[in-house]
Formats: sequence, structure tokens, C-alpha cells
Amino acid sequence: MVNFIIDMLCIPGIGKRTLEKVIQVAGFEPTNIDEIIDVFIEAKYKYKRIKIPERYEIEKAKIQGENIRKKAYDKNINIISFKDKGFPESLKCIPDFPVLLYYKGNLEAINNTSIAIVGTRNPTIHGEKVAGRLGEIFGKRGFTVVTGLALGCDTFANLGSLKVNGLNVVSLPCGIDSIYPKENEKLAYDIIEKGGCIISEYPPGENAKRNYFVERDRLQSGLSKVVVVVETDLKGGTMHTAKFALEQERKLYVYVPPYKNRTLDIVSGNIELLKDNRVKSLENKNDIENIEKVLLEYDYSNFHKQEFKQVNFEFI
Repeated sequence: MVNFIIDMLCIPGIGKRTLEKVIQVAGFEPTNIDEIIDVFIEAKYKYKRIKIPERYEIEKAKIQGENIRKKAYDKNINIISFKDKGFPESLKCIPDFPVLLYYKGNLEAINNTSIAIVGTRNPTIHGEKVAGRLGEIFGKRGFTVVTGLALGCDTFANLGSLKVNGLNVVSLPCGIDSIYPKENEKLAYDIIEKGGCIISEYPPGENAKRNYFVERDRLQSGLSKVVVVVETDLKGGTMHTAKFALEQERKLYVYVPPYKNRTLDIVSGNIELLKDNRVKSLENKNDIENIEKVLLEYDYSNFHKQEFKQVNFEFI
């Protein structure tokens, strides 16, 4: 189904939800122009607002789609659709789920039990330490650490996980061939080298755009069973991830900043989120243990409490 989806997304006015409906109705991957038009016509009987593409639009889209596939092949970028085996089950359950993912690295890292550790690009020194320590703790425990590869909290979380050879997955707001931000290009390839994965909804050659950052935020939470906010102001992109986490019914934990930092703008988002009774606070080692219980689905047979107590939580 990959080829069909890539081609159809090249046609203006045809988006992910349209393709989801067409594929459900068709039940197979249409390849030639006549088949494509036929399945759209069939889908329109059920979904009246579906646009039926013109023949010339399909011809043009097929050429564009082939160029995308060639670029991906040349840059060793893999492509998977929501109909393919191995596509993350966690993403199929979210509203506005992606119908296609471009990726590099180990796809199994995506399907591993994951925790998103996110936060501001400009954390306090304390926030940097918290993000790094959380990445280290959960990476060491065998969980995949999910971020958006942003500078700041995301970076420190990934570095903490890599420090203990943990798995990482990063969701990009651009094509995988142009890592964003550029400063984290080496980090992205270190993640792949250590068995992790980088993913994107966008084809190679696609640059980061403002709305793409919000779209990738929903994938961070969607991939994860738990989302942890380290530090954020009220308007930061992290607030989008927190909002998506609640909408997607993920467990959202928010770090409680030290008393001396609580009037800083950089943690104003933390303070606001903690007012929501759906949000859990992260303040001490007991909260860390509770997060792991959630990640393990309360399977106490896999919960090594003694070993966990040996971890140093002195700055939390």
C-alpha cells in the first residue's frame, strides 16, 4: 500500500483521512489509473465529500511519487504504511494517525515499550540534569526513550539514554535526509548506531514547517505509554505534546520544579499542567517507581524494586 499512499498524497486535496477511507473501501492496493479512479468512485458512494482525482492529477502524482521513492532509496530511508506488518500499533490508536512513516534504523525500537521525555529548548541547569537522569534511568531499564530531537531537554534525555546503551526514537518535523536541528545531526546518527530509530511523516527533501512541529508532537505522545514533561513555559511546543498525551489517554507526568525555581517563566507550563487532576506529579523516587509500574502494566513479576533503589535520585 506504500506506493499508492505516496502517490495519492502528492495530489492536492487528498489527505491522510481520505486515503484511510479509500483503502478501507478498496481492500486492495490499486496500481493503474483506472483502478485508482474506480476505488475513489466507490469510496465516494459511502463518503460523499471525497474528491475523485482527475486522470492527469494521478499521472502527475505517480511521477512525483516515483521521485520520492527514488530519493528515499538513494538515502537508505525505509517506508512503511499503516497497513504493513511492523507499523506501530500504538500509533494506529490515536486520532489523526499517520498513514505512512519514513524511517531509518531499528523499527523494533518503535514497538518497544516507550516513554516520551520532553521539555523546553532552554532548560535550567537543573532541568538539563533531570532530563539526562530520566533518560539514563529508563534507558537502563530497557524502555525506549522518545523525543523530538529538539535542543535542550530532548537532547539531554537522549544523551542520558545513550549513556547506558538505551534505545531511542526521535520524531522529526522534516524529511529524514535533513536532520532538524542541524546541531543534533550527530546525535541522530548515534541513536541509529545504538539500535534506535528516527521517524518522520514527511518525504525526503521536505523542510521543517511550523505546523509540522505540532504534527510531530502528537507522534511523540502517540508512540509512548507515558509522557514526562521536564520543564516548559506556557507557550512552548512541549505544551502541544502534553495536550496530545491527554487526548490520546496516555499517562502524563509533570516534573515538580524545586521551590526556588517555581516563579521562573521556563517552568510556568509545569505549574499550569500540575493543576489538572489528570496529570501526575513527578517529584521523587516513588513517582519514578510508579511510572515504571505503568510502563510494565503493573506486572510486578518484572519489577525489580531492590535494584531500582540503588539508582541515585539525589537531584530529583
